[in-house]
This record gives sequence, structure tokens and C-alpha cells, in this order.
Amino acid sequence: MAHPQKTYLAVALTALLGWATTSVTCVSHQTTPRRVVRMATPTGREPRLIWTPERQAIWSQMRADFDKNPQNPPSLGGRYYKLIKANAECSCRYGDTGLWATLMFQMTGERRYVDLAWRAIEGSLLRNSGRALGGNFVREYSAEFVLLYDWLYPGLSEAWGEAQRIASHLGVAVRMESGR
Repeated sequence: MAHPQKTYLAVALTALLGWATTSVTCVSHQTTPRRVVRMATPTGREPRLIWTPERQAIWSQMRADFDKNPQNPPSLGGRYYKLIKANAECSCRYGDTGLWATLMFQMTGERRYVDLAWRAIEGSLLRNSGRALGGNFVREYSAEFVLLYDWLYPGLSEAWGEAQRIASHLGVAVRMESGR
């Protein structure tokens, strides 16, 4: 049996990269590529990092598969969606820095996931100070925080001051741009 942490990491990465239910292009016998549906983000703003309309379409399909039968989703994508949703809502995974809830916010656009992610960010990224912010912590978590911030941005308008405080706490330069 696979190690549980490795399994959850593999699921998160699979969903994040959008490989769960379909490939980006398929080649028929006539070698004519078939395009995957492109979808807009449900959050109201397209993230700038690691997001594509094709990936959003895959996440939408995962959600639709889950909605067909939430107790026992009929596809692998539906089962991955169920796992991501459960992890985001329980906030109980070891080392969760808000990534599960952030992914659910990007998949659904539901504001409650911004609040769950924000609580996890405060509990994981803000609890460190001084020497704890050096070396490996900064290399790992400042890059992750930039992604979380980019994806949560549409839901953070009320918490902009807090986002700035976290960014400065981690030594990350964040600037507000017009139209963003």
C-alpha cells in the first residue's frame, strides 16, 4: 500500500496540473487534433500562475462527475474532486498551508474556500518569525504563498491589508496593479 502522504500529494498535484480526467489534445486516426473545451474561471479573475482555461474545463468536468453521485462518483476525476473537497473542508491534513481550500476556490469560485484557505495560511505561514523564516522555509513556502495569493486574490479584496502583512512577513514583494 502506498504511503498516505505520498498518495495525497500525488492527488493534489494531479488535480493542480489538470491530468485527472482527460488529456489536453487527442489525435484521431486522421491525425487531426481535437480541442479540449476552454472555460473561464468561476472566481471572476484569471490567475496569472499555473492556470489555463483548459485546466479549468477539466476541473469543471471533475465537479460535474462528482455532482452526478456525490457518495460514489462514477469517474476517477469525480473521486479526486471528492478527496480535494473533503481535504479542503476538514482542514485536517498534516502540513496543509491552505493549498486544498485554494484549489477548491479556483475550481468552484465559492467564497467559503477563501476563508478556509486564509485560516490555514494564518495558522501555517504567519506563526513563524525570526530565524524560522530563513533557509528552507522561505524557499518552499514563499513560492507557495505567491501561488496561493494569486489564486485567492479575487476573494481577498476585504483582506488586502492582511495579505500585504503576510507578504512582507515572508519578505515577498507584492504590488497592487490596476485592473487586477
